[in-house]
Amino acid sequence: MSQLFDDIDEDHDGYLSSDEVARTLRRLDLPATKQILEEIFLKADTNHDNRLSRDEFFEYVVNRKLELRAAFDIIDVNMDGILIEAEIKRALDMLHLEASGDDLRNLIRKMSHDASRHITFNEFQDFLLLLPSNSLRQIFDHWAKSAAIDIGEDSTVPDDIVGGKPAFLVTFFSGGVAGAVSRTLTAPMDRVKTLMQAGLAKYTIKQNFINIYSEGGMVAYWRGNGSNVIKIVPESACKFVAYDYMKKKIASDPENIKVQERFIAGSCAGIISQTLIYPLEIAKTRIAVSSKGEYRGIIHCLLRTFKRDGILAWYRGLGASVSGIAPYAGIDLAMFMTMKEKWIESHPDNIQGPNAITLLSMGAISSTTGQIVAYPFQFVRTRLQTQGMNPNMPIRYEGAIDCLRQTVKSGGIRGLYQGILPNFMKTIPAVAISYLVYEKSHSLLS
Repeated sequence: MSQLFDDIDEDHDGYLSSDEVARTLRRLDLPATKQILEEIFLKADTNHDNRLSRDEFFEYVVNRKLELRAAFDIIDVNMDGILIEAEIKRALDMLHLEASGDDLRNLIRKMSHDASRHITFNEFQDFLLLLPSNSLRQIFDHWAKSAAIDIGEDSTVPDDIVGGKPAFLVTFFSGGVAGAVSRTLTAPMDRVKTLMQAGLAKYTIKQNFINIYSEGGMVAYWRGNGSNVIKIVPESACKFVAYDYMKKKIASDPENIKVQERFIAGSCAGIISQTLIYPLEIAKTRIAVSSKGEYRGIIHCLLRTFKRDGILAWYRGLGASVSGIAPYAGIDLAMFMTMKEKWIESHPDNIQGPNAITLLSMGAISSTTGQIVAYPFQFVRTRLQTQGMNPNMPIRYEGAIDCLRQTVKSGGIRGLYQGILPNFMKTIPAVAISYLVYEKSHSLLS
């Protein structure tokens, strides 16, 4: 016990603060919620000075060991000194906690010292020693699956990946597959949106679909989708690496990054990744608004753009694009996390966390709200990306500000939202497809 106290007492002042206990719990991949910390200190801090002395900690540990011994003996039905999956399942059922086979195996894997399929008392005790007796629900909530999905255009804040390189690779690959599938299946609506943003679609959404089909058949709906899919991998890789780097530079505690720190790090990561892959964004947009046969592919589009207008043409609209990342990511992240936290607070007995439909609804609401604020930046980006690409689309704007000014002058504020309806119409199916594909691929790879 003395060694455990010294390990937690990071500043070696002879007392344990709430922050020190919280950091220890997180190192063990255990929940360190405000409620759990309050319960620990309520039981252990007998003199109410908001810190634990060595004697207070020792008394708490002794009492906790007695509680755990009694709990272990109740769960150990056949009294053989080990807990197997069936016994743990029975105990959770008695507590009215639903757990799948994967949940149980995950719990055993985290408790076990030697990767065995059973739990000894020492493993049981070491794992739960610091936590209050009623914390099992929060442990399950802490490990509940979250939706690592792209719920916006290209501006989402990366999710924190726990579990080292294998977990990172599984999450990264699964997210890439999910993004590619969802973007491909929603590409027709995306192309209509892009044409409307570029000012080339003056009709209703239905008429635009008819016009696209008459121009090139079914294949025409997916024009530009190749570069949209290809850029997922480099963009995601850049975003993950940049986010991890910025998080370490910005966060006071990288293992427990605050919402505002995550937003700043994520926005910086989005700006870096968007800048590095922006030529592919140019190709995607120009191919999407081009007529049949104008470009033979991504490389041809980029080379032709370079030959006509130079290297700077590959970065037209970049300023507007990165300017929209911060407000979109901030609103999207803040709303999504707030809704999720409120849901968890209002469902304390649900250890599985929000279900798929609830998460999809939260993602759709937060993404839609973020898009309303950021959409004018997307609109300006598309206008700047497509100007000068052929004689029918001459250079009309000197920059982002000039584009905003001319658009508002000719069409009012509404002019900045051309194409937003098909953009919204693709959000919910894109989120649903991303989530389902992510879960399936992640499950198979794991």
